Amino acid sequence: MGLVYFLVDAAACLQLIMGSFFHDPSTVQHNDLISSRQGGKNSSGTGHHSVVQVGQQLFMIYHRHNDPTQGGGSRNHAIDEIKWITVNGREVMYVNGPNVTLQPKVEQYSDYRNIAEEAKVTGNTNVSTQYLNDGLLSHQKNGHSNVKNAVGETVITGTTTFVFNFAETRAIRSVMVYNSGTESQIFRHIKQIKLVCWENGELVAKCINNVSFNSEYYTTDADGKVTYVEPCAAAYAVFGEQQVVSVEITLEIPAGQSVITVKVTSGNETVINEYHITVEKAAANENVTIESEMYTIGEDKMITGLTEQPVTAETLLAGLTVNGGTAVITAADGVTDVTNVGTGTLVKVYDEAGVLCDVYTVVIYGDVSGDGKIDALDLMTVRQYLKKKVDMAGVYAVASDVSGDGKVDALDLMMVRQHLKLRLTIEQ
Repeated sequence: MGLVYFLVDAAACLQLIMGSFFHDPSTVQHNDLISSRQGGKNSSGTGHHSVVQVGQQLFMIYHRHNDPTQGGGSRNHAIDEIKWITVNGREVMYVNGPNVTLQPKVEQYSDYRNIAEEAKVTGNTNVSTQYLNDGLLSHQKNGHSNVKNAVGETVITGTTTFVFNFAETRAIRSVMVYNSGTESQIFRHIKQIKLVCWENGELVAKCINNVSFNSEYYTTDADGKVTYVEPCAAAYAVFGEQQVVSVEITLEIPAGQSVITVKVTSGNETVINEYHITVEKAAANENVTIESEMYTIGEDKMITGLTEQPVTAETLLAGLTVNGGTAVITAADGVTDVTNVGTGTLVKVYDEAGVLCDVYTVVIYGDVSGDGKIDALDLMTVRQYLKKKVDMAGVYAVASDVSGDGKVDALDLMMVRQHLKLRLTIEQ
């Protein structure tokens, strides 16, 4: 026994009929409209559908008119993703369409997927983010109440910045902000998209300003009032792959409007828009500070003074005090957990909302390899560096300067050798 779903194509509308498996058809329990041409005016003749699963995604494939103004038998194929939603306590299908707008690729045939649903979202105003990244697109303008009521939009009434925080560094190459399906609540442009990225051991903010909503997706009258907006349409920016820890999206209310409503995705696109990207060092939250009585925290954001090796991540955390936030220790890649800390280990500081505020780097003088101890490998690495057979940069070059004279030379090599022979101790 079980539940079977029947999809009925009727008058270019798609209905979902639910009944008990192996029971008489008269036992039909519910009848829900899950997709309809009552969405956009440019989707007509939608029907003759089938359902396919590609990887972990479910899709509706159907016909629609090539020219919605002419209709007739000339049609082409279209595809939209199916999501599962709960309506009156029942699990039913919901189609993100029909639409004629740019949408993400099928994940199985792309190197990227939508990861917005995985982010922790906050806003700088008193606004609910419940529907912002749920993956459901608003397409029904005058459709069935079950459909309209089950799919919400995030509403803002003033300039708002949404922050999408990820638990670990993520690779992205596009951001899509979906507009409202209601004409009186659309935005005309995104004020700013800020990508907070992890690059070369520090946080940088990459800003894309004034990303326009494509004017082909809406029409206005002589007074500039929006008279029609295409459903499931987004403003989007596409860029080279970035390693981000968070994405910030700032929207403002257009003149003459009191509200706008939005949805957000992040993942894969193929159409490239050119935007000027400005790069700056990410600003720290001044209300979050870090201090220590055991270790030295420099203005260069290096943590030194680890006199006894090895030092565990737990011991390091216990010796740090974060005011107004928390600290997380990772390997130099910013992601991997570590047991023992070494040169290059990161201390990532977050505020109470989970926003990454700053990153500090551990330096153990003499530990050139970053494994948390001073041994023959470090001696060999310094020797190879002096023979110009290997390169060292950043905190690893700092760790090699055990004499503290600002350069790596034969004196440093001698001091590491003497340390290993227990004839001196490298000061931390």
